[in-house]
Amino acid sequence: MPVSRSLWHTDDTHSEIRSQELDLQAGHQLLRSLYSLISLGTEKTIALGGVPPRIFDRMEVPYMEGSFSFPVKYGYSLVAVAEDGRCYHLMHPHQDRVPVLPESLTLLPSGIPPARATLISNMETALTAYWDAEPVKKEKILVAGFGLLGALVALLLRLKGFEEITVFEPDPLRSGMARSLGFPSGDPGFDPGPFDLAFHSSGNPTGLQSCLEVMGIEGRIIELSWYGFQKSTLALGEYFHTRRLRILASQVSSIPRKMAGEWNFARRKQEVLALLADSCWDKLEIEEGPFENSPALFDKIRLSQTKGLTYMLKY
Repeated sequence: MPVSRSLWHTDDTHSEIRSQELDLQAGHQLLRSLYSLISLGTEKTIALGGVPPRIFDRMEVPYMEGSFSFPVKYGYSLVAVAEDGRCYHLMHPHQDRVPVLPESLTLLPSGIPPARATLISNMETALTAYWDAEPVKKEKILVAGFGLLGALVALLLRLKGFEEITVFEPDPLRSGMARSLGFPSGDPGFDPGPFDLAFHSSGNPTGLQSCLEVMGIEGRIIELSWYGFQKSTLALGEYFHTRRLRILASQVSSIPRKMAGEWNFARRKQEVLALLADSCWDKLEIEEGPFENSPALFDKIRLSQTKGLTYMLKY
């Protein structure tokens, strides 16, 4: 009987790799994992036990095991190869061999390398945010927070023909990454506004406050950060009402209502594949490490000792 190894968070301070025998059920296909991507903000919150119980069911992902109250096996962007050599993307926790149903799989086009394909799940989030924002050409746009999601949003906007894109990022390393990709960048004290549109993805409520302070009249802020149990306190008495600002939540688990008549999850994924055919995404500096080191990596993630965009596990 085949054996797989998977990453489990056993409590809010510890992660480990567990082995288990695989009972390959009828209709399932066994694939060998190549890469999986860690979504830093979401997976840090889960590893710290920060999922509110009322949304446990909303945060569950395919093939997850355990519970958000621990232990839990979690992850949602994995690329694997079948025996015939074809590569697929699927939503699955971090695991080296995966028995899955064929309908869970998205076949990768030949023009998208397996490592780049790990961006698919986060690109769906970025594309949904773009739809929610309804940007207009010549608008002055701010991206606040240059982690992976902020970087994807910024590059997506450029692909769509937007030129006036500024990045707020207090971390010097990430701010330097933004500048190396051609985006003017400064810390939250840098005020080149007013902006017409902002995408907030820092994961820190102070970043959202910084957005409020640099928006123009009737400016729109697309909130992409997920806070879990973290409390958010905003000073709304100064700019929020007088400038008629709007804060709009964007979330990938549903298609925006205004687009639901002609778009569904399958069509959105095909649009993401078309976007990822461009090699510009390979310019993102994503650190790669062996799956065997993932428990130690999550030790650092829990303590906020990671500074790059995110991490990719190689199997």
